[in-house]
Amino acid sequence: MTIRNLLSTFDKNAAVRLHIFDSEYSVKELKICFNPGAGLEWVYEDDMEELDKIADRMIARWYVRQDTIKIQIDGTF
Repeated sequence: MTIRNLLSTFDKNAAVRLHIFDSEYSVKELKICFNPGAGLEWVYEDDMEELDKIADRMIARWYVRQDTIKIQIDGTF
């Protein structure tokens, strides 16, 4: 599953905090709010541009902790 696939399952206009880390534990912390329609309309523009660059990366594992989705991707950024 990719990051884009995972996020497309969230409710319309959901605000989400993401901690995305790679196999070397480099972290990208992003806050997003979107409409998961065909175009994935982004609200937090800077974070969304960063997310768009890595949205098709494969997820090694993910979990939710408090109000944050933690995602580990395969490989490095």
